Amino acid sequence: MEQQPRSARSANDPTNVTQAHRVVTATLGRKRPKGIWFLLGAIVLIALMVIVPVLVSGGQDPQMSSAKATDAQLSADAPLADAMTVSGNVGAIPVLNLKHPLSPVDKVIKDELVKGTGRALVKGQGMLLNLATFSGQDGKNTTAGGRGVRLYSGLLDEKVGQTLLNNLEGVKEGSRLVLRAPVTNNGATTEEITVVDVLPTVATGTPASADASAPKVTVGSDQVTVALSGVAEPTQSQIYSLLVGKGEQVRADSTVIARYSLINWKDSKVISSSWNPAEAPGVIDMSNTLKGVAEHLVDVPVGSRVLLTLPSEQARGDGAVAMVIDVLAIDHSGGATATATATINADDNVQVTVSPSALPSASPSKTSSKRK
Repeated sequence: MEQQPRSARSANDPTNVTQAHRVVTATLGRKRPKGIWFLLGAIVLIALMVIVPVLVSGGQDPQMSSAKATDAQLSADAPLADAMTVSGNVGAIPVLNLKHPLSPVDKVIKDELVKGTGRALVKGQGMLLNLATFSGQDGKNTTAGGRGVRLYSGLLDEKVGQTLLNNLEGVKEGSRLVLRAPVTNNGATTEEITVVDVLPTVATGTPASADASAPKVTVGSDQVTVALSGVAEPTQSQIYSLLVGKGEQVRADSTVIARYSLINWKDSKVISSSWNPAEAPGVIDMSNTLKGVAEHLVDVPVGSRVLLTLPSEQARGDGAVAMVIDVLAIDHSGGATATATATINADDNVQVTVSPSALPSASPSKTSSKRK
């Protein structure tokens, strides 16, 4: 690692040594005292030469202080442990401690801090990311939006930028990556650090206790089926927990990122779904969704899978439905498909919305409901 050169002193610089030097020259310019007075004068002179510089510099070598104040740059392709530490759980806002300013290099450096065990990302299929960007000069969080992290729901394709596309394919859900890459703004090139958390696109909670009264749910890789044949239509809305997550709880005004499947009770046909991995996860606006969803999804934690059985008036108004929902994340940015970093450029039309604007509106009437 190349250290910054220490600053050289000017010939006219009034340093501490100069003060001692004046004492010496003043003494040499006078008649030398003899005997004991000469000896005492010599002792005082030596003491001044030693003590005065120490007092003026505050007890520190001026050159040593200058070296500490100048933080040497480190090449951006140095080992990650030499450059920074990144802490925090996957899915949470990462905390980055930059040890040295990074000198940009003309390539992308990828480190996998956490190796996930979920589905491997496939080009052209859906993914869910938490992204945070940091300055390679001082380590400050530079993520747009002010929260320190940005959620992105979309497809792994060219819309996310070549850097993410090249480095995310094959990475498993549950992983955390650290990418270092040069960025140029106003003609100046600096290093940018991006922490990428690859979030699960299916619920990962703990199995809940089985409820014998609930219709049987079968989850496949690209679809969900609910055994409704011979089961009486619900007269009141009800929720059944299938998997229980440990994440943030849904609120009445949340924007929920979810996999879901809405199924017609009469013929068991799928009305609407975002379960296909070739699609981006869906978006449920809790302030503008089906009445039964708005009522029952509140307080459900991220990572959960639930089954809703809704009578017509709690659903679309044209018949009873069953709905399976995997609660994947809560978007606080106001648009998980909006630009997340300088390399992200996504269209808003990749999201799937479960709301009265997309489906027939529910009746304003209200029925009783149960939660299990």
